[in-house]
Amino acid sequence: MKLLVCLVKFVSFNLVVASNILIFEPFGSKSHKNVFKVLSYALLEGGHNVTFYTYSTDEVFLQRGGRELIVEDLNFEELLNNFPSFFDLRLNGGWAKFNQIANLGTLTDLVATKVYDSQKLKELMKEDFDLIVHSLLFSDAFLPIIKHWDCPFVYLSPSGMPPGMAHYFGGSEEYATYPGTFTSFTPKMTFLQRVVNFIGGEVMGKMMDHLFFTSGERHAERIGLEYDTFEKMRKNASLVFLNTDVSTHNIRNFPNTVIQVGGMHCRPANFLPMDLQEFVSYSDVDGFIVFGLGSIIKASDMPVEIQKMFLNAFSRLKQRVIWKWETDNFDVIPDNVKLVKWLPQQDLLGHPNIKAFLSHGGLLSIQEAVYHGVPLIGLPLGSDQDVNVAKCVKDGYALSLEWGDISEEKIFDAIQSVVYNPRFSSEELLQSTSTLSIGEMT
Repeated sequence: MKLLVCLVKFVSFNLVVASNILIFEPFGSKSHKNVFKVLSYALLEGGHNVTFYTYSTDEVFLQRGGRELIVEDLNFEELLNNFPSFFDLRLNGGWAKFNQIANLGTLTDLVATKVYDSQKLKELMKEDFDLIVHSLLFSDAFLPIIKHWDCPFVYLSPSGMPPGMAHYFGGSEEYATYPGTFTSFTPKMTFLQRVVNFIGGEVMGKMMDHLFFTSGERHAERIGLEYDTFEKMRKNASLVFLNTDVSTHNIRNFPNTVIQVGGMHCRPANFLPMDLQEFVSYSDVDGFIVFGLGSIIKASDMPVEIQKMFLNAFSRLKQRVIWKWETDNFDVIPDNVKLVKWLPQQDLLGHPNIKAFLSHGGLLSIQEAVYHGVPLIGLPLGSDQDVNVAKCVKDGYALSLEWGDISEEKIFDAIQSVVYNPRFSSEELLQSTSTLSIGEMT
């Protein structure tokens, strides 16, 4: 709470004058937007005029008095369907992380085409703002647009510090002690791991800069928009807010202009929908398990043979299982399994009967698990998920499974361990680990 309030104070010129603030986030996932939503609510509550230029609507933001502009003809999920699934990338070679970055570069350019051609953006660029909040993650192709307003701007990252960017804000990469996004290392790295960490981090950082800067330059020149070098525009950020915390990230030094606000989207559980409440109410003794792979990864893309492994393992459990699944293509499922297309994840994680969370290891999911005191079984598929899960395993409240070596027995044994071994099921373990306490913002 205190960390987020500092941003509200940062944009308050005095006690009576509201600032005109633009949140510019036309690119990202549903989960990433949750971080920006919480910030937008806090700014509205502080009396500011907030405009949100984004890719999907938020009824709560509108009800609280916010102004929303949706990028025309942009369907983020449809664009993702044009790329290989996370399962294909994970199971088909060791270059998955770099292939994901290359795909993100292509995806960013597709989104940038929509944004730079947006009529709503052209109208928005005629307005004046006192402050702009811009995403730090995969969004630097839009820096020429940010520069156009010639006002202070701050970065907000729904994740951590992207590879190769810390030095722009007065920090360093700390390759010797801080595991990179693309690794599954912990801080106690061997010499060889440090070499891999350094080379991989430098290559990934340069690769991202090239992809995003090239896209931004091309589109800015196409519409006649003036801009500085991207390095200079990036350094112009007044502050950087990171969705990180020592509970879920390895310790790292940052300058005073980089502020960690990890877990700002976390909140106490609300009541469950009736169908889910009825399903979990029969699990008073043995409890239930949640299986979710986030807002981008589709469980229905999972290879059929692996689907069967999970179903067979689940059928042997005493616990009930709630599985986020996007389609209706299952003919037969065990009686103790419920498939849902929408997962009220925090409300389930905060339920007293929950025993474990099977997760891809996305940062926001891990933060929610730690906040609610739920042990994890990590199933990382890419991005920062491997290093996130490695941190959880190191801290003692998670196990990890690898998709390329998975089996029914390994799934079943991992669940049994997490559910019945007191080392994992102790709420005190996770709650003593957690410093996430910002969730009461909303």
